[in-house]
Amino acid sequence: MKRNYKKFSLWGAVILVTLLVVARLLLSPVTVSSINQWFSDRGVDSEIDDLSFDIYNGTVSLTGLRAKKGDISALALDEFSLGWSWSALFERQLKLESVLISGFQLELERKPDGRLLFAAIDFARQSQAEDQQSAAPSGEMPQWSIALQNLEINDYQVCYRDLPLHDYCNSFDKFDWSGPIVVDLSRLEQTAVPLLAEGDFRLAGLRMQNNRLQRRLFGFDDFTLQGVRIDDLDSIEIETISLDNLSMLEKTDDPENSDVTRLEKLEIDQFSLKQLNRLEIASARVLNQQGRLVKRDDDRLETSEWLEEYEKKAETDGENPAADEQPFSFAIDKLVYETERSLQYVDLSLSSTFVIDLNNIQLSIENLDSANTEQTSKIEYRANYAKHGKVSFSGTATPLDPTPTLDLKGTIKGMDLPELSAFTAKAIGHRIKSGQLDANIELKAVDSVLDSKIDLRLDHLKLAPVSEKDSEKIDNKLGFPLNTSLSLLKDRDDVIELSIPVTGDTNSPDFDPTDAISKAISVAITTAVINYYTPFGLVTLADGLFSLATALRFDPVVFEPGNGGIDSVDSGGLEKIAGLMQERPGVRVTLCAYTNSDDRRLLLPETVEIAADELELNDEQIAILERLGESRRDRVEDYLVGKSIDPARLVACETEHKEGSGLAGVEISI
Repeated sequence: MKRNYKKFSLWGAVILVTLLVVARLLLSPVTVSSINQWFSDRGVDSEIDDLSFDIYNGTVSLTGLRAKKGDISALALDEFSLGWSWSALFERQLKLESVLISGFQLELERKPDGRLLFAAIDFARQSQAEDQQSAAPSGEMPQWSIALQNLEINDYQVCYRDLPLHDYCNSFDKFDWSGPIVVDLSRLEQTAVPLLAEGDFRLAGLRMQNNRLQRRLFGFDDFTLQGVRIDDLDSIEIETISLDNLSMLEKTDDPENSDVTRLEKLEIDQFSLKQLNRLEIASARVLNQQGRLVKRDDDRLETSEWLEEYEKKAETDGENPAADEQPFSFAIDKLVYETERSLQYVDLSLSSTFVIDLNNIQLSIENLDSANTEQTSKIEYRANYAKHGKVSFSGTATPLDPTPTLDLKGTIKGMDLPELSAFTAKAIGHRIKSGQLDANIELKAVDSVLDSKIDLRLDHLKLAPVSEKDSEKIDNKLGFPLNTSLSLLKDRDDVIELSIPVTGDTNSPDFDPTDAISKAISVAITTAVINYYTPFGLVTLADGLFSLATALRFDPVVFEPGNGGIDSVDSGGLEKIAGLMQERPGVRVTLCAYTNSDDRRLLLPETVEIAADELELNDEQIAILERLGESRRDRVEDYLVGKSIDPARLVACETEHKEGSGLAGVEISI
């Protein structure tokens, strides 16, 4: 009996081994044949170089899969290998120890009728047919889980076409996940994605190519996640995130700036996402960005070609979030932006090229929270403008508040103004021939209501109108001649100092920043002129109104009747005028001489007895009075020239004779 049992056991073992050998020998060719037949049934030609199974060690490997439809390559896979653990099956778990995919290429295409083809196969149509043939019976969820330990994908490319707008290829060099990922199928009814994961992730050499434009949309060298912990997607925590060498929006017409923007590094610490709608970050650092955005001569940004398809897609989507969805919010304890490189905006649509060039930028913002927009954030900002200009701000603000509150102080140092000439020519009709700007700035706002002040210092500012029409336009907008007012403000060092209040409600539909600044400058110039020139006997207000065209007149120089000598004049007023003109080298004055009835009576005694309504002076008598007026004007001019005033700054006008008790002297006005 024992001998028969041993004999039976031996034969059983032989048969089992034989079956396993036969299964191993037949499994590969049968599987290859089934795969090729599956593709053939769907009108796709396919071939496989090799498929092997190692049942003992729990591995399967496929190499050289190619699928074509006609001359079009639909799917390619250089290598696929899978390793699993048999022992985990006893615990109702399909445990994949490792998955390797190399040389994967797939074509996706959306047809005009909305069908989506994967590898030239209409899976939607196939699945409908298969569903009709065999519907899975309803019942309890399987008490199984799927686990994955390591996933590696190399040399990956997927292309998606939805013509005429979308034609993209997405590729990367390496995708690597290390750590357990578990999907518990028994909890599918309890949560949408019963996923648990813990490990590290790396994606290298990503590129997204826009085939329609033949340019790269974006790409990066390396993207890593360290210390990833995922719990049903309700809680996603990552210790550190790092992104290296990001480039966006490739350009083909600018060899020195091959992309609209490039970023050397992004670092994020303590990333936490709860319920897919609340993001919290301890710190984020953006390092060494470089960018150059160009507005072309057709008045369109160079990015407009990229944005067209997304704008059209947004118009067709028109989807609104469900009313019961929780809004997404984020919080960042500290955001730091630093770059030694240049960020440029170039406008080619103006009469000459306009460039804003910021570099060596340092920005720090603390305590950002979109769920608490009234929370105050500390802000510090420093940057260089062009070669020598420096800009800095610091203070507090509520940057995420729809009605922000600001309390910032800043400075501008050494900003060369001619670089803004192309912009000012369009904005105010004047080019900047020379000038440098320093400024102290107080930006204050409460609930979007501005109450700010800018203290300007302008050195050697010289403007030139683009045209007479443009000059009139800005003069009318300001309420006085721009160049005249600037000359009034320049001191002996050719410096203008202005304090400009900027006020207004930014949320008001009538608020126009350009108009607000123009009005602020107008008020500032008016105030500066009144404050400075009033002590010199100038700025007489008519009916409470101020106008540079009429208000800037000095107290006249009064002569004794019939006298043209300066010795008879109180020269205190002339001393003030000389002092003013020395301090304001840009000021020119007009000298207008007058004679009156007292002068006539002394110089023309034959006219004394003639009644005023019968008086009619002949040419010789008029000439005598004119010579008196010219003598008075010449004496005033000589006095000012003697005080080192350039004669070119003294403008003469015709002498006038006025009957009655009018002025007997010289009127001086700016």
